[in-house]
Amino acid sequence: MVVGLAIDKGKKKGEIILTNQFVNTIEGTKEEPGVSNYYNIKTTGGAMMETVKNVSNLTDNSPYYTHLKVIVIGEEVAATTNLMEITNWFLRHHELRRTIQIIIAKGKAEKILTSKLEKRTIPAVELWGMTQNIRETKKMPRFVTLGEMGIKMTDEMSFLVQSVVPLQQGLKMAGAAVISGKERKLIGWLTDEEMNWANFLVNQRKGKEGGVIKVLDEKTKKPIVYNNQNIKRKIVVSRKNGDLSFLVKVYTEGYLLEDWSLTENSFENNYIRTVEKQLTAELKKQTTSVLNKMQKKLKADVFGFRTQLRIDDYPTWKKLKTNWDTEFSKIPIEVQAEVKILEFGGKGNKLPKR
Repeated sequence: MVVGLAIDKGKKKGEIILTNQFVNTIEGTKEEPGVSNYYNIKTTGGAMMETVKNVSNLTDNSPYYTHLKVIVIGEEVAATTNLMEITNWFLRHHELRRTIQIIIAKGKAEKILTSKLEKRTIPAVELWGMTQNIRETKKMPRFVTLGEMGIKMTDEMSFLVQSVVPLQQGLKMAGAAVISGKERKLIGWLTDEEMNWANFLVNQRKGKEGGVIKVLDEKTKKPIVYNNQNIKRKIVVSRKNGDLSFLVKVYTEGYLLEDWSLTENSFENNYIRTVEKQLTAELKKQTTSVLNKMQKKLKADVFGFRTQLRIDDYPTWKKLKTNWDTEFSKIPIEVQAEVKILEFGGKGNKLPKR
């Protein structure tokens, strides 16, 4: 039973290295020396199916892929190979489900499936569990499945994929890989901090909770931390004198759950309004910054501007869609932000009694 696959580039031109992670069903307990709950088999080939079939030359057990949870694609493969070609076999094979999650590794994908874990669990299974934490942190994008990836690449739509790096002990989800819909390749990265702000611009049904905004109080220079509860994002398409532009409205509401200022008095409306203004300014500044990186540097629309333009102004979309990411990089975009504090937890007054 294979639960994880890692895809890397071989030494020869056109060569693929595939690492299969099998669940070890050998009898024994975890306490017995030398007994592991998984093992890896690595094969090479010139095409995906050929590489998979070569596994049968190295084991008496035929690989069974119905329970495959994650496919990890190495950085070199993702940046130099058309991902439509890499995923073709996976989308065709009857054993493989379209809900398999895709992850891009920084460096070699093989290292992810050979990581040393403190819990001594199966790396592929632990990695799959980490991908679900979008509701706890905004520092990674929502996971992308094999089926979703196929749809986006067919539609030439740029998108974000969760990325991972191996640590000395364990794994770390590290921001996002940016995949060009036109090139169908890795074209850049968002750091985990950049991804934290990018998630306020992504229109998503799941993962609206979680994530924080931290600012330093203007007077005390102490941290104030806001915990997001809900995000609403709206793109407005505008035409003025024939020129196309976008307005992005970002609204978030949540809780003020940490404040290092000794003069805090959250029972005072003026204090809450002041904090909201600081949080709003930070949200606008950071979302504008990450939007500029995506638009001007990477030239990839991963936020859904193309979808909104197609809905609101189809004739214009029809003219621009052939070379959309390049056209997108030229269009003026303004960000409007608003942060609303709903409550401040069980304590809101640090002022001494008089």
